Amino acid sequence: HVPENDLLGRMYEEFHLFGGAEVRILAADSDVADAPFDSQYVLSLEDMRKHFYNEGRLPDTGAAPGELSLALTDDETVMRISWATMDKIIENPRIELVSPCTSDGCIYSATTTTYTVPQRWWPQFNGSLHSSLVSGLISGETYSYRACSDSSSPANNTESCSDYYTFKAPPPLSSPTSIAIIGDQGTVMPLGFAISEKLTAVQDELNIDAVIHVGDLSYAGIDTAFPHLNVSKDDEFEWIWDLWQLQNQPIAATRPYMIGIGNHEAWYNWTAVTSRFQMPYGPYNNNNNNNKKNNKNVNTNAVSNVSVSNPPFWYSMNHGYVHWIHTCSEFPMDNTSTQGQWLLQDLSYASLDAQRLITPWIIITIHRPPYSSETSWIEYRNDLELLFNKYHVDVVISGHIHAYERTHSVGNNGLSIEYPKNYHNNHNDNINDDNDDDDVYINPIYPIYITQGNSGALQVEKWVHPVPDWSAVRWANGYTNSYKNNQYHQQTENENENNNIYPYTYTDTFGFGVARFVNATSMLYESIPVTGNFSDKFWISKNV
Repeated sequence: HVPENDLLGRMYEEFHLFGGAEVRILAADSDVADAPFDSQYVLSLEDMRKHFYNEGRLPDTGAAPGELSLALTDDETVMRISWATMDKIIENPRIELVSPCTSDGCIYSATTTTYTVPQRWWPQFNGSLHSSLVSGLISGETYSYRACSDSSSPANNTESCSDYYTFKAPPPLSSPTSIAIIGDQGTVMPLGFAISEKLTAVQDELNIDAVIHVGDLSYAGIDTAFPHLNVSKDDEFEWIWDLWQLQNQPIAATRPYMIGIGNHEAWYNWTAVTSRFQMPYGPYNNNNNNNKKNNKNVNTNAVSNVSVSNPPFWYSMNHGYVHWIHTCSEFPMDNTSTQGQWLLQDLSYASLDAQRLITPWIIITIHRPPYSSETSWIEYRNDLELLFNKYHVDVVISGHIHAYERTHSVGNNGLSIEYPKNYHNNHNDNINDDNDDDDVYINPIYPIYITQGNSGALQVEKWVHPVPDWSAVRWANGYTNSYKNNQYHQQTENENENNNIYPYTYTDTFGFGVARFVNATSMLYESIPVTGNFSDKFWISKNV
């Protein structure tokens, strides 16, 4: 942000951030004064910090914990709790359980790290990152905890603790779960904060057990140069990571927040994301010697030659009825690559009949979508589709495209399509509109591909026309495929602006997904909008 008198006549938009501080986003480029600018004109970081402090999410001292986040581990009786402090030197960082304690006690010490990135003219991260493993958990039990630390300053030698939060220990395998799905969020680009607020408001009502974020997390690196601000495409704003984690703390402090990697995490050789997040290796991996003894359902003979995972880039986990496989589209995935060989072996084991009885659903996350009908999409299915089909992957979830799109069960490079039981044919102009009927796919042969990249990042997407036969539902930019007057309309920007068939509300096409694994044979996926009624719902029903 620059002095306002240098922006007279310039276009800018104003967004309200977290219901508090206001931020002005420059919408046009221009040559103005070199950075750094007078502090009164810089983006009001202090206003944002005051807002978080008033909500109880921002530490009141440098030793106080903030940015609390849970993560699953390779042991279902252990939960990882991570947090940050703004002071680099902290004494006795720990987690304190208060209700109840586990068989391993009430106090859990933490390890402490930090990281550095190239210094620019804006603030960088100068604090510490802490991580504690809370063990002895009983499946399904609710625990109350807080993070604490002591200041190392002689002038402020006091204990600082977070508020109390509660979480449930992971459910047993082969049990129902509800998972929130987020992709491409950020803070004010422009609606990441609104996604956090909506999910925070409904997560208990929806019985959310965990959150999976399919990449492009904070947008601290925006991959855009602003020469007049002395900002290059190679720059990352570390305090955006802090704001994003504070924004999501009401979610991440109360249920596991599992991440995938997108292209916007790549800055400084992935330093921030690999420092801030520790994900599990996976139940079939031989680079964690504790996996076999901690997972009672692992066939040790089957995993002896498994290639290593590389969390948080590629890893897997068993949770409820589901074997989740998190892959990374930013690294090679062909069958000669390290990731490709790991994926093949992980799928091979997850698909064994004995294992599929325990975790009958195989869900893959990958940031860049193998199927998308957005015009800028680059084909990304050559190395993957045959593998997904061979091992009967049920659903593939992606982001990257800032839109929501759901395919039918599709294979053979889009040529083989299975339609659901209650599907309304796109090309039939005289169908009955029955919005109460959910699409139901019965024993589908091929995966269903979901792009859930509409969770906050700017939507300026353009669709290909006509709609591909394999695309069931798609929306972005406030527009959607919709039924009206018993006819199917492919809604376009021109149609809306010229004929005013539907009201335009930009925020209606932002949202997140919820995947509900009801039992071994039924799952429901539903999109949840921030505003409006652009919702999609479908079922998969299959035999075990």
